[in-house]
Amino acid sequence: MNTTPYTKVLIVGVTYTVAEILTSAQCTHDYPALTFRRHGVLCTIKLAHVSDQQTLSVPGFAEARFTYTRNTEEEVPVFSYAGIDPIERFVDIEVDREEPDRFWVTPKGFPRAQYV
Repeated sequence: MNTTPYTKVLIVGVTYTVAEILTSAQCTHDYPALTFRRHGVLCTIKLAHVSDQQTLSVPGFAEARFTYTRNTEEEVPVFSYAGIDPIERFVDIEVDREEPDRFWVTPKGFPRAQYV
């Protein structure tokens, strides 16, 4: 097994696995924004409450594919889901309690309490 961290510079428009994203040198200083659309609403998977190992332990999620789209002003890398499987295979989705027209998304099996 190769334990060398994935250190390539991320390239806009290129698709990476979640395992590659979480071990990228560009993603070690902050959590990447893993996004997808649900009913036309842009959703971001909450990752701050889980370790990389926990995130990668969700069955199939390490191989899920996201396309690198940009960096935010705060230098957070943003990715958009590019997988074939329904995203619900990897995440739990709830209606956001503060903004009912949005969604609260966490890695499957790793809930995070919503703020109220």
